[in-house]
Amino acid sequence: MRREAFRALHVAALSPDGKWFVAGFQRPEIHSRFGSYLARQNVLRIWDAKTGRALGSLSQADLGQGLWQSVEFSQQGQLLVTSVGSDVKVWHCDR
Repeated sequence: MRREAFRALHVAALSPDGKWFVAGFQRPEIHSRFGSYLARQNVLRIWDAKTGRALGSLSQADLGQGLWQSVEFSQQGQLLVTSVGSDVKVWHCDR
């Protein structure tokens, strides 16, 4: 996993079968010349929970803008629900 400075964990979930771990972060954008804060970008990272191998990610363009509210798997682990700001999205989990 690539390390990104100043990334703050906001939400996390483990799939019911223990296969996947997901975590939602907000990564600040810093002005390259002045070093000042510009905005926060939402990122969701997905890992294989048993091996720790990174499987993928979703960006703010996918997730929506605003503060993280929650991330949850369905009881069967077939769906992942993300809530960012006022956006609630349902993702189908491919096994």
